[in-house]
Amino acid sequence: MSISPKMLALGGLLLVLTLGCSSARAAIFYNGTATCLDDKQGLTTPGNPVQAYTCNTQYNQQWNFEGSVIQGVGTTGNGGMCLDIKKGGTTPGTLVDLWTCTGATNQQWYYWNGQRISQASGLCLDVGSGNTSGTQAFINTCNGSAGQQWFIQS
Repeated sequence: MSISPKMLALGGLLLVLTLGCSSARAAIFYNGTATCLDDKQGLTTPGNPVQAYTCNTQYNQQWNFEGSVIQGVGTTGNGGMCLDIKKGGTTPGTLVDLWTCTGATNQQWYYWNGQRISQASGLCLDVGSGNTSGTQAFINTCNGSAGQQWFIQS
């Protein structure tokens, strides 16, 4: 059975890690309000914060899947930048930023029941209340809150 990009938008029990999805299409992660996962100011420097921000469909809100790694579209290619748990942290509250892609487990994520879950810690990608622009993303115990719900629009 082939996997189509539309299957990404179905949410639910999607394990991007095991499906082997192609990165041929960009996706936007939004949380059901008008808030998207955003590379702050579209900067591509290591350590740049990833945050909740009002959806605007600019490049800094578009992400590619590379297996279990999520790359910023504006940063793909040679030396691409990935969604990264700062300094390999595995405890609740550790910040999420953009970092040079290394393939390390702190850059590996899977999608389960509407949540982005870290391979390294089993904690969820979180932005607090879920609708406050400028809130830096962090990892937290999965609890199904609005700040942890990520829908995929391709």
